[in-house]
Amino acid sequence: DKPGIYKVVQECAIQTESSPKSDETGKLAPESFVRVVKIVSTEKCVRGMLEIPQGWITLLAEDGETRFASIVPDDEALEAEKRLPTPPAESQVNQDRKPHEKQNITLICEVLKGCGMPSVNTFGGCDPFVEVRVVKGDIKKSKMEKVPDQPTQTVAKEGEANPVWNEVLQLRKAIYAEEILVQVILWDYNMTGNTPCGQASLSILDALMGCKYNVSTPPGEVRWCDQKVEIQGQGVKGCKLDLRFCYWEQHKFRVMVLKGSRAPFIRSAGAETFWQGQTDIVPNQQDPKWKKEFTFTSHGDPELHLLVIVWDDDSPMPSQPVGL
Repeated sequence: DKPGIYKVVQECAIQTESSPKSDETGKLAPESFVRVVKIVSTEKCVRGMLEIPQGWITLLAEDGETRFASIVPDDEALEAEKRLPTPPAESQVNQDRKPHEKQNITLICEVLKGCGMPSVNTFGGCDPFVEVRVVKGDIKKSKMEKVPDQPTQTVAKEGEANPVWNEVLQLRKAIYAEEILVQVILWDYNMTGNTPCGQASLSILDALMGCKYNVSTPPGEVRWCDQKVEIQGQGVKGCKLDLRFCYWEQHKFRVMVLKGSRAPFIRSAGAETFWQGQTDIVPNQQDPKWKKEFTFTSHGDPELHLLVIVWDDDSPMPSQPVGL
């Protein structure tokens, strides 16, 4: 056996590694053709590494007689090549793409550092922190003092004129549109009440200029768009912030809970949760059926996980987690 085009003579498994004990990922049907790019021979069998689809198959079984695929003779190779599998078209999900107009996104802003913080305290200095908002229209009509119920902000840096934050903020209900602005507010922290020092703004289109989204990109390799903004406010001069932006797409998911069987272990979950749904209670059933559908929208954070937790209703006592 040698690298080349092979014809499958009987159904064989596609596996992840050269070992015949590795995981199976699919099967090849008889009369199909594949290109083998590498041969590994052992005392037990002959294995071949496929070009497309990726994986390994057994060419010759350990008995030395049972053959799963035979090399195509040279005079038939040209015709056989026409029947080779073609590379799958790259899914749009795994392509770099820009946000489209009116798209719902999660805006990610990393507040890096600042310089020239204003001296606003009674005895001089400033305890600065940064809040980021997404607003529609003119920010002059947006009252800085009206703080959202859940503000997106950094921690305060006590008495620092040139603070370093390196904090990542998430704004989950942003819209990519021309009229949407990113409002950056510099605050002075005070135990009795925070004071807005000034603000800056930029279009969300400018904030994300050059950014592209790819769901397969690892978190540490996200493409950021660097921005430097100057804070404008009464008595504020030369105050600048270094920021960078990227985004996650928002996707709508459908989850159908059909049925279950007895859970064999007990475990509790303690992760941060931003969405949850619950089926109806099925009393006294170890093999329940629900057929309950849930829909929810989530940003495409690759570090998010969907947890499915089984609970035991113990009314009027609190319910108990059975497993996940």
